[in-house]
Amino acid sequence: MKAQVAVVLDDIESCRTLLADLLAEKQVQVRAYADPETCLNACKKYKCSQYGRCADFILTDNRMPGMTGLDFLQQTQKMGCRIPDSCKAVISGVWTKEDLELAEKSGYRIFNKPYLIDAIYTWLDECE
Repeated sequence: MKAQVAVVLDDIESCRTLLADLLAEKQVQVRAYADPETCLNACKKYKCSQYGRCADFILTDNRMPGMTGLDFLQQTQKMGCRIPDSCKAVISGVWTKEDLELAEKSGYRIFNKPYLIDAIYTWLDECE
């Protein structure tokens, strides 16, 4: 069985490390990034092809300098991302009504900070 891979994007190191550690508990390989631009450049390297996806999950913080997590996910779509929208999650401690509506309309999973570990594990299981 192929190992699962997750892209984790959060500008706060402790949050990024916590998510990576939680995913490692579920034997998920993690590619963690501190900023959206670096992650987008890596997405070009690992890009999805007609034969497969670059990763199985994306978990991104929404409020980051330079680009929101929602903007990041829209950029990956334009690049041909083949990860199902239901296997993309946006995490935030503060949501605007517009951002919540966009995330829901896009089919992304929404997690509020502080998030419940069991909720993330349940979501991972649903994506398998």
